[in-house]
Amino acid sequence: MQLIKTTVLALLLTTVAFCQADQKAASSTEQKQVNANENAETYRLDVTIRETQEGKLVSSRNYSALLRELRYGSPRTIRIGSRLPVGASGTNQGVTYLDVGTNLTMRLWEMDGKLILSMTVEVSSIAPPSDATSGVKLAEYPILRQFRTDQEAAIPLGKPTLLNSVDDPNSNHKFQIEVTATKEKI
Repeated sequence: MQLIKTTVLALLLTTVAFCQADQKAASSTEQKQVNANENAETYRLDVTIRETQEGKLVSSRNYSALLRELRYGSPRTIRIGSRLPVGASGTNQGVTYLDVGTNLTMRLWEMDGKLILSMTVEVSSIAPPSDATSGVKLAEYPILRQFRTDQEAAIPLGKPTLLNSVDDPNSNHKFQIEVTATKEKI
């Protein structure tokens, strides 16, 4: 019986020692990540989304955000637009809404001396009545225009960079996404 008690005690002490070692390793990893976050550079990212029709500017939208250089941190987002009621749903007849507008999701980090941008751009809008197909009642069924890009690219500091130029297949419109990154002194 004494041998069993001694064996159990030895196993418990070994388990406690392993747990303490794991906690120290985890704490050390967390501290390294905190130190990396504190030393991360801050950048200002200016994003311009242009819409043209037959080479003429139809609209230009500008967005700016401050981003910390964090590859594995949470991405930064800008969301702006409207919630469009599209009808009742379910047994409670609650109203269903559709988000319409612009969504930007961004992340920046340095790698081998280059600034890397990972960005998703989503733009949606209600199509004008002239875009409707015959037989569709716009009051009941709005027609939405949208585009989305998702990319990762190295971008130079302080220089406007054209990331995308996309033709709308349903019209003669073109969308261009341009970004400029500058290092902030904080």
